[in-house]
Amino acid sequence: MMEQQAGPVEFPVLANGWCNWHDGPSETALEVQWGESCSGPPKPLYACAPCREQRGLTAKPPARCQDAPMPDVNALSWEQIQGRACVTCGTELDITRVWCDTVVVHQDGYGLPVDLYACPARQT
Repeated sequence: MMEQQAGPVEFPVLANGWCNWHDGPSETALEVQWGESCSGPPKPLYACAPCREQRGLTAKPPARCQDAPMPDVNALSWEQIQGRACVTCGTELDITRVWCDTVVVHQDGYGLPVDLYACPARQT
């Protein structure tokens, strides 16, 4: 019987939508670590909430609020929808806020486009 040598594995990396642990789609996937790739630099690996809990994985906090996965629109507060609070951490924003995304909020049968904002980049 011939032994086969296992080579490096390519992980699919679809930020904010793919769990590398159960190898499937997820709306709760967060970056937990970096993994080797066959070619090129290491790639971030993502785990969904159930996989993180089962395996004791800890999500890495994003370096900046605008890098965090966009929360579901239904989970946002009125201040976040109005652009007065960060969509990631909920901190009150001022004019230095950073645009993240435009989403459609449905109200009374109408779809209203709304700009979402995050905290500005931290000074290092």
